[in-house]
Amino acid sequence: MRVGNGFAGSPGELVRLDANGKTIAEAPAATTKAETEQRCDSIPLLSLPTCANPHGVQAREDLDTLVTSDYNEPRNIILNPVQPLSSYLRRPTVRFWDISEQDKPKLKSVTFLPDGPRKGRVAHHEESRAAMEVTVTNRPGHEGAFAETMQGGAIYYTPDITVDEPKWQQVFDLGVTNKQVDPASDAYGGGSNGAWIQTSLDDKYLYHAVAGRGATSDDKGSKPYILTLDIQKLLASGDNPACRIDTLEESRSGGAESDCPAVVDTLEAPGGPHWGALDNLELGSDGYYHETTDVKRLAYSNYFVARTGLNGDHRLCLVDIEDGKLTRDEEFRDENTGNTCIEFNRESWPHGAWGPAKPHSMLFVTADADIK
Repeated sequence: MRVGNGFAGSPGELVRLDANGKTIAEAPAATTKAETEQRCDSIPLLSLPTCANPHGVQAREDLDTLVTSDYNEPRNIILNPVQPLSSYLRRPTVRFWDISEQDKPKLKSVTFLPDGPRKGRVAHHEESRAAMEVTVTNRPGHEGAFAETMQGGAIYYTPDITVDEPKWQQVFDLGVTNKQVDPASDAYGGGSNGAWIQTSLDDKYLYHAVAGRGATSDDKGSKPYILTLDIQKLLASGDNPACRIDTLEESRSGGAESDCPAVVDTLEAPGGPHWGALDNLELGSDGYYHETTDVKRLAYSNYFVARTGLNGDHRLCLVDIEDGKLTRDEEFRDENTGNTCIEFNRESWPHGAWGPAKPHSMLFVTADADIK
């Protein structure tokens, strides 16, 4: 049994569905003990504090391990996102699951992201806060994972997700690329609103969508963009990576250690990118699609919760990739407006007059009959 505090509250759970959408497993994300290493507020208050609000999820089935990141107590995003009753509703936790029996996932450990050297302008801008998304490595011999924080503006890495208690270290601060994208902004990564994060399928690069921070009278804000980092040296460092963002200068200029992620490219993305997807399908000379690790393009969507003031302009765009370099596909245009990217604020669709929509997440797909 777990005691919760109501609809869209805490704690959450992990659900496994079958091919027809039927629920075959529900596993509680909360432990039976209080989570108190960092503050885990809930409203209404729970007798056992917990940060168990899973949002991001990725799996390494070959390692019998699944990773989830806790983002926020959901109802408070809806009820009062601009002035939350507590900054500590933004979660700093990542959970590891044993999926050796896939129909019976078991929570293995709860890990807290460490705070970094930067002083947040508000408490939920501390580096560890609002762990929205995670991504795992893909290649044999690599067993690590990355986590990012939406309000914290940081990227973390752990080299081995199979150990009992994985340890995280901060390896990047978005203050570095905020300043590169817009020199008029300040080198402050807090509140940058990063979301989708994904390792390339060959484990060379890390892609990240950053929606940016709106300007105020005393804050220059930051622009929205898609980011590529080179992570090859970091992964090559094995179980003991040296990279750590532990000085204020590193949060502004990048990690000092030689294995820290290196910025490959940034692509300005007006409209506020939140989510993305890699196209891992390639048309072969035989007329069939084949899975590939040499990804040549990605898609991103401009979206978020309207009441936060970060609504996004509801467009979906395509980006071409070459050696980690990003170029917007100018030929991918809306059939009604003629503008680059597909517009979701429309009245009619090929499937009917269903009105405006908000693109949140996406996948590249093809029919079973067309793939080998």
